Amino acid sequence: MTQTSDAPPTEPPSKVQNIRLVVFDVEGIILPKERYLLVEIAPLPIVDQLAILFHGFLYESGIRALKPTLQHIYQHFRGMPLEKFTGTFDEISIIPHAQEVIQVLKEQGYKIALISSGIPQPLLQRLADRLKADYAIGPTLEVQDDRLTGRIIGNLIEPQGKRAALDFVLEQESVPPSKIAVVADDRNNLAMYDPTALKIGFNPDFILATKSDYVVKGDLTEILPLLAKGHQPSTIARHDDTRLRETIHMGSAAIALLCQFMNLNRFFLAALIVLVSLGYGLGEVARFRGRSFPPFTTLTRYAATTVERWDIATAPLYLAAGVVISLVLFPPPSGYVGITVVALGDGVAKIVGRRWGRTTIPFNKPKKLEGSIAGVAVSALAASLYASPSKALMAAIIGMTIEAVPLPISDNLLIPLAASLVALLPF
Repeated sequence: MTQTSDAPPTEPPSKVQNIRLVVFDVEGIILPKERYLLVEIAPLPIVDQLAILFHGFLYESGIRALKPTLQHIYQHFRGMPLEKFTGTFDEISIIPHAQEVIQVLKEQGYKIALISSGIPQPLLQRLADRLKADYAIGPTLEVQDDRLTGRIIGNLIEPQGKRAALDFVLEQESVPPSKIAVVADDRNNLAMYDPTALKIGFNPDFILATKSDYVVKGDLTEILPLLAKGHQPSTIARHDDTRLRETIHMGSAAIALLCQFMNLNRFFLAALIVLVSLGYGLGEVARFRGRSFPPFTTLTRYAATTVERWDIATAPLYLAAGVVISLVLFPPPSGYVGITVVALGDGVAKIVGRRWGRTTIPFNKPKKLEGSIAGVAVSALAASLYASPSKALMAAIIGMTIEAVPLPISDNLLIPLAASLVALLPF
C-alpha cells in the first residue's frame, strides 16, 4: 500500500531492515530534469534550447517514448566538441539536499547506485565521484574526432534497459532485489520497480505513484525517515504557497467567458496563447541563465512549486496546449466546456483535496475523493453556462475521473479534450 510523506514513519519500515543498496534515478532526483540538457550542460542557441524543451514536453506529456526523445535531443549537439559539451558538467547545480541525503545513507552503511538513461556514462561517473556513490551506469554518447555525432546509444535507452543495469549492480553486490530500495520519479523507471524491492516515488508521475510503496513530495530529505534509523521528518515546509498558481490556473476559465459572452474570436485568443507560451518558454530559459524576462520570470518566481524552482515549470505549457486545442478543434460552445472543466474542476479538486481531503482514492493515493467531488460540482455548475445540465455534469464527471486516474499523459491536456468531446456528443 502506497503512503505519502504527510506522515512519514519515525522509524524505518520493517521492509528496510535488510536493505543494503539504494538505487537512485538521476534526472529529477539528483539533477534537475529539464535543466540538465537545456541550459546547464553546454551552451546552445535559443532555438535549439526551445526545441529541446519541446522534445521534453512531448515525453513528459506521454506523447513520445524515451528513446526517440533522447535521440531527437542529442541531435542538437551534433558537431559540438566533446570538451565544450562536458566542460561545464561539474558546475551543474545538484538538487538541494541530494548530497546530504546520500552522505547520510553512506554513513548508515548503504551502497549507492546512480542509474540514468539520459546522462552519458563518463559524465555520470563524474557525478558519482562527486557524491561518493558506488555505482554509475549511463548510456554511451557517440564521439568521432573529439566531436559529438548526435547519437546516444546503449541498452539504457531501451524500454528494459534500466532493469538490465540494475541486474548488473545486483550481481556485483550479490544481493537479491528484496534487499534494495529504488528512488525514482517517472514511468521510465518502472523496469527497476521489482515487486520485492522498497519502492519510493519522489515527486512521481501518476503511473509511478500507484506502483510505489511510499510517495515523497517536496524535499529529498523526506526519504530519510524511511531508510535512515533515527532520522525524523524534515522541518522544511511540505506545502508550497500556491495561491497565485491556483489563481492563474482557475483564471483560465475566463477565456471561455470572453469568447461566449463578449464574442472575442477564439482563433485570435488561441494565437495569443501560443505567443504567450513562446514567451513563457523564453522566460524559463532566461530564468536558468540567471536573467530576468518579465513578466514571465517574475510570475514563475512566485507561482512555481518548490520542485519547479530548481527545474523547468512545464505545467503551464500543458494547460496552454489543452486550452488551444479546445479552442481550435472543437466548435463553440463544446470547447468552452472543456476549458471550464480543466480550469475550475482541476483547480478546485487540488485545493479541496489538499486542504480538506481525508479519503484517499485507492488507485491513486496522493488524490483525495473530497477534492474530486468538489471538482465535479463546481465545474458542472460553471459548464452549464455553455451546455445542458446533463452534458455539463457528464463532462465534469469524465474530466474529474481523468484527474483522479493515474495516466501517462498530463491531465491538463486530457481533461479539456475529453470534456469538450463529451459536450459535442448528441444527447
